[in-house]
Amino acid sequence: MMKPIIAALLLSTAVPAFAVPEEIGNEEVAKASADPVGEKALGDVMSLFSKMFDTSDQPEPDAARLELAKVTAAKLIPNGAYNKIMDDMLGKMLTPLFDMMPGLTDAQIAASTGASEEIVSALSEEQKAAVTQIIDPNHKERGKQILDVMKPMMVEAMAIIEPAMRTGLSRAYARKFTALQLNTINNFFLTPTGSAFAQESFALQADPEVMQATFKAFPAIFGSIMGDEAKFKAKFDALPKQRELKDLSDAELQQLAELLGVEKQVLQDHRTSTAAASSDTPETGEEPWYAEENWLPANRSKATKLSDAYVKANTKSDAAYSAYEDAQVDAIDEARQRFLAKGWKAEPAPEPMTAEDIPDDSVPPPAASE
Repeated sequence: MMKPIIAALLLSTAVPAFAVPEEIGNEEVAKASADPVGEKALGDVMSLFSKMFDTSDQPEPDAARLELAKVTAAKLIPNGAYNKIMDDMLGKMLTPLFDMMPGLTDAQIAASTGASEEIVSALSEEQKAAVTQIIDPNHKERGKQILDVMKPMMVEAMAIIEPAMRTGLSRAYARKFTALQLNTINNFFLTPTGSAFAQESFALQADPEVMQATFKAFPAIFGSIMGDEAKFKAKFDALPKQRELKDLSDAELQQLAELLGVEKQVLQDHRTSTAAASSDTPETGEEPWYAEENWLPANRSKATKLSDAYVKANTKSDAAYSAYEDAQVDAIDEARQRFLAKGWKAEPAPEPMTAEDIPDDSVPPPAASE
């Protein structure tokens, strides 16, 4: 099922401002339909939301006020309110979005053709549109068809979420307003003006005027909050960083190993290899762990045998080469950890020679002119 996709659209209707999602292509839909990890991720998100908005420690709303609040919620979210919002979003907003899209993104073109993104980004919009027409002539039409497929599914989902929203709104109103206030609100809803307001107030959250005004505010938001990028970055850089294994004491490393159920040496080896990988000085290939004579005999023997097997396979077997390469990497990694654990350090690079360092007699005399 396309639970992650549906959940994203449902969440978008639960807030006043709706950010238009990126186009959902066939590949993305297929992944969301087939990938069970998507459902697990959704379950994790729902569990997080349950904890964030936990109400188990709150008393039950007053019964009389709750009945009044149910009337209020029913007026504010009448039957079909969510379907109206989805019609506005899917029909009035996303359909024109597909019409405006010139074609595939640079990343999609690069992935489909094998061309680099630098080459693709240098193309004009007309050239990209022409490329799209060749690779994916049904690009725009497929987007509209995806909406046609999803709309009935969303209608079914709305039939579930709408009463749930009314229930939640009823309980919230019963806590926030007194019986007198709820009666006043409900009496207002009985008037022609109040009835019109109640019918439209929820759906107006997705009105084009509201959406346009919200999106127009984005540049000012980014200009105000993120205008000074260096200052903004400095604030984040000043936040406490996650500790690495190299930051832990031996006692903390031992405690961590016990919690993970692994030997302390496993963490120590990982700390050593991580430190080497994150070193500012890149490896040159001249380090001692790259020399076969420094590999453990068993590792060297395994790599040699797998190398011979690859040669016997006429150098055409990807599996044979992968096995040999894995054995070689394992041997190098083991040797690297061993040498670094002993404190091996690369010799400092010699200072570059200057003109004054070069002896006069090392420069040959100029050739005699003919």
